[in-house]
Amino acid sequence: MLNDLDKTVKKMKWQDISLVKLSMFFVTLLILNIWPAFRNWVSDTNAWVFVILSIIFMARPLYLWFKR
Repeated sequence: MLNDLDKTVKKMKWQDISLVKLSMFFVTLLILNIWPAFRNWVSDTNAWVFVILSIIFMARPLYLWFKR
């Protein structure tokens, strides 16, 4: 199953990946809109937590990208 996913992702162009990212952004906004408890948690959480988590999650992809 993962092998099929790898083949599918490799066939995608940069526009397709950008559209997936954009759709995930709008799904997140939808969740924030319809789930008040999640909205309150996001607004009450310090913004630096999200910055630190972003750095942690993008460390490996950036490392692999610059390694090449």
